[in-house]
Amino acid sequence: LNGNEHECSWHKIYKRWNFQFEEVDPAGIVCQTGPWGDILLNDEEIVVGRLTVNFRIKNNLTGTLPPELGHLIDLADILVEQQEHLSGSLPPMMPNLTLIDSVSILFNGPDFGGEIPVSLLELPSLSYLTVKQNSGSWSLPDNVDNISPKLTNLDVSHSNFRGTIPRWIYESNVVVLDLAFNYLHGPILPDDETFHWFPRIEFLSFHGNRHLYGTLPD
Repeated sequence: LNGNEHECSWHKIYKRWNFQFEEVDPAGIVCQTGPWGDILLNDEEIVVGRLTVNFRIKNNLTGTLPPELGHLIDLADILVEQQEHLSGSLPPMMPNLTLIDSVSILFNGPDFGGEIPVSLLELPSLSYLTVKQNSGSWSLPDNVDNISPKLTNLDVSHSNFRGTIPRWIYESNVVVLDLAFNYLHGPILPDDETFHWFPRIEFLSFHGNRHLYGTLPD
């Protein structure tokens, strides 16, 4: 797969007349080639403009999240909650996922974690990222060259995040930043005279990271 492919290029294209599950697609969507290219339709033949991946019920999902998740160009929201048996990490996101606004990863099990993908943080429409109350081990990438300018809410509390606080966080447009109750260490702020504290912050918490040190500016 590559970032320019529509999800219809890897979704098996069922037509209404040959669909093996009678007339209703249990996935709720079907692909169709239109005059302007491939489109997704729901079972009422209405064009699907925004998709939500919603794994929010404790339903014993096992294994890893499929890499195809990062190729759904109509995807707007990702919610993965209470999946105690998931493993691996979040898959990379393709740069043409321009609709993703919100990602929520909550109350998941000990084998699901890893580094937050840089490709997710660089998606241009990402506004809300929550990785909270997870029992796996997580980390933030050291470098993000093009952090989403719309990222205003970053909550990665209570999720066993380890490492230092990366500089890109403070150079973002975040308004709400919650890093509480993790295993972060090192200075709270970079020791750099060229450093610019983010101007829009309204809520900030480092509470419960016992190996952080330093003071905050007024």
